[in-house]
Parts: sequence; C-alpha cells; structure tokens
Amino acid sequence: MKTTSSIPRIYQFSKIPIVSFAAYSDNEISNGVIYLDTKKNARIVELPQGFIYDNNWPIRQIRFDETIKSVTYHETSNTYILSTFKEIDYDCIDEEGKPIVGTDFEKPKTKSLKGLLKLVSPLTWTVIDSIELADNEIGMNVESMILDVGTSSKRFKNKKEFIVLGTGKYRIEDLGANGSFKLYEIIDIIPEPGRPETNHKFKDFNQEDTRGAVTSICEISGRFLVAQGQKIIIRDIQDNGTIPVAFLDTSVYVSEAKSFGNLLLLGDSLKSVWLAGFDAEPFRMIMLGKDLQPLDVNCADFLTNDQEIHIVIADNNNSLHIVQYNPEDPGSSNGQRLLHKTAFNLNHSSTCMKTTPKHEEINPQTNGAQDVTFQTVGSTVDGSFYTVFPVNEATYRRMYILQQQLIDKEYHACGLNPRRNRFGGLSLSVNDTNAKPLLDYDVIKTFTSLNEDRKNNLALKVSRNVLQDIWKDFIEFECVLKHL
Repeated sequence: MKTTSSIPRIYQFSKIPIVSFAAYSDNEISNGVIYLDTKKNARIVELPQGFIYDNNWPIRQIRFDETIKSVTYHETSNTYILSTFKEIDYDCIDEEGKPIVGTDFEKPKTKSLKGLLKLVSPLTWTVIDSIELADNEIGMNVESMILDVGTSSKRFKNKKEFIVLGTGKYRIEDLGANGSFKLYEIIDIIPEPGRPETNHKFKDFNQEDTRGAVTSICEISGRFLVAQGQKIIIRDIQDNGTIPVAFLDTSVYVSEAKSFGNLLLLGDSLKSVWLAGFDAEPFRMIMLGKDLQPLDVNCADFLTNDQEIHIVIADNNNSLHIVQYNPEDPGSSNGQRLLHKTAFNLNHSSTCMKTTPKHEEINPQTNGAQDVTFQTVGSTVDGSFYTVFPVNEATYRRMYILQQQLIDKEYHACGLNPRRNRFGGLSLSVNDTNAKPLLDYDVIKTFTSLNEDRKNNLALKVSRNVLQDIWKDFIEFECVLKHL
C-alpha cells in the first residue's frame, strides 16, 4: 500500500492464505477488496476509514479533551481505562482548607491540574464513564490487576480483576505532596437506548490516603504494591478492604515498579534499579541486589532467557542499559551487585516498557510455558516502538560480524558513524561493559538492500555457506512481534 506521502508499505490484514485479489467498490463499499482464499471462498473486505497508512503499522488517532497520563486495558470487560488531567485555577489554601494569609484575590490565579479517570469502549472509542478526582490531584499510574480476594473467615481466595489508581496531590512548595490509592471494579449495567457500548461503569471498591504521592504501582503474587514517598508497601485484599503485609524502605524517588513471579524490580530517579524478592509465608521483603550506577530510571522491565535474569533499563539520558542478576559471578558479591552487561544509545527518551512472549517463527516452542522466550517492547516520546530480545550464541556471532562489516565497508547517511552513534557517547564505569554490545538491527537490515555481489561478499566475511542462515535470522527478527 502506498499513499501520496509515503513509500510502499506491506500490511498483514488477515492470516488466511490468498490466491488472488482485486479492487472492489459499489454503492455501499469504498476502498474495498475482493479476494479468493485457498478454500475456494470469495471474500469482500473494506479498508477501515480513519487510519493513517504512512508508517510501518496502520495508525488511528483518537482525540480526547485532556492530556493522557496513563493507559491500561481491562480484559474482563474489554475496555480501556485512561488517567487524564486538565488545567484549573489554583486556590491557595492550607492543610485545613483555609486561604493562606497574604493571598491577594484580585490578582489572576495561577494554574494547577485536576485528574480524571475515564472508561473508554473500543467499539466506538468514546468515553462511557468517568470519575473526577479532587482539585490538584492527578492520577499518576493506573493498572489493571488480577488480585486475590479473601475474607478472614475463609481459607481460600478468589481472583478478581481490579483497576488500581495511584494519585498524587501537588500544591505549593510549602505543603507536602500527599497521595492516595483507589481500587475500582468495572461492572455490567443495562446500556443506554441506542448505545450498546455503554454497558459498563466504574464501581468504587476501596480507597486510602497515603503520606507521600503514589509514584508507582504493580501487581505481585495476587497482591498489589504501592510506592508512596520513600517507601513501598505490599497490600492484600481482605473483607472488602486492604491490609499491609510487607514493606521496604527505598532511596529517593521510585519511578518504576515491575514484578516477575515473586521478583520485584524498583527503579529510582537517582540510584538506578534494585532487585528484591517477596515471600508470602511469612510475609517479608528480601533485598537481592542493587545496581551501583547513578542512573535516572525512566522505565525498566525484566528480560529472562535460559534461567538467566536480566533487567532492561531506559534512563533519562536516552540510553538503554542491561544489567544481570548472577550470584555465581565473583564480581557480583554474591548477588548483592547487579552486573552491568551493556549499554546502547536510543537517541529518544523512553516512556514505557512491557515484557511479552517472543514469537518463534523458525523453531516454534513445543514444551509449553517451560521454554517461553520473552522480549521487552518499549515506547518513546516521538511515538515509535522498539523491542529488545535475546538470541542464541550462533546467531549473535553471525549478526555481530555482519554488523561490523556493514559499519566498516558500507556508506552511511550523511557520512555518520553508526558505531559512534550507539556507543560513543556513553560513560561506562565497568571495564568489561559492552564486551558483547547490543546488535543494532537498523544497521543489520541494510544488508537486505544490497546487490547480490555485495551480499555474497559480506556473507563470506562471516563464514562459508552461511547466507541461508543469515536469511533465517532476518525472518526470525522480522517476526518477533507476529503474535501481537
């Protein structure tokens, strides 16, 4: 597909093999296509309106009146929850709600922010329910979590999906930033006439004020974690309320919290990441390891491979770092120190990370959940996505040699040096860091656009009779997100 302002793009609209197709339009269908599949069925489809086909993926923009702070998906109701905020006039009042002495009410008021929680239906992409927060209160994080719900009279617990919202109340510099966490359910209701998408709404389950803004939340072992101020507290749901079961003091400002099983990752604005463990019998938090580099963590997540635990970190300097928890390594001080393995310059500031299963195109997994390979998908402020995933040793050696040959032997845009771009500006504190640097697929994929002679010559630099393996690696790289 090609628009007037883009190069030709290839999109997959169906997983059904197609024999032939042609354009089709009538009085009811515009931009339609008719095609025959391998089962001798003729199908008529229409390209959806409102999408932008200029990028690698089709994009549809949904506009809202407020700035969006956080988004999550509620699987049970098939709805999206948005935490937004808008500008309001700021009333300068103290902790008791009285005007501060010396306030001149004749002068124009300064601006503050007010948060909202919105329930959006993907059927029409409209807001079907909303909750307004208090003035100066912003929803910092919103997450959909499947939590254990129990009572003091019963031993066994049930699982239920909740919406957990962490907020922060920000006022003048003389008043401390407090916050709260709120739990909501999404219940079924009778929809409005003519609007079948309005069959869900919020139901308040529990809320509690905290000392300190709630900067991060996550789910861990059927319970939920709240980072409030310089402390994290894990809470359990019991008797229609919440009770704290474990806590841990943190360093400065918890900017990220992620869990993987019973492992907990904490990202700090000055002290990089911490790795902790949570034990439910008895309830306790165990500090496992820390990264000693002074990184300002924007976002981070786990990346596991062959029973090895890695953490992908995106800092405020547009760099990507990978650290490893390995108690058997002498340099880790029995696991107390996370090993810094590599760093990579992204050129863009990251906003979010999510670990998902990796699709295996050449060698699909057949042993169930035991051998699932994971990958980390990240987003940036310019609207682009990137993914980080592990490869086996043979693939890494082939691609690394090919990458070095492409950097040294081929011409690059504006004469820029890709190696210097990705690794040159990094200040590394560990001698063995970047002993195995990350592969840059933007450089490697230029191999596919070369002529056949150049491809064969570069393949010979890697090894003899290796061209087929190189193409298999390219197919594997291109299909890592195929399951999404």
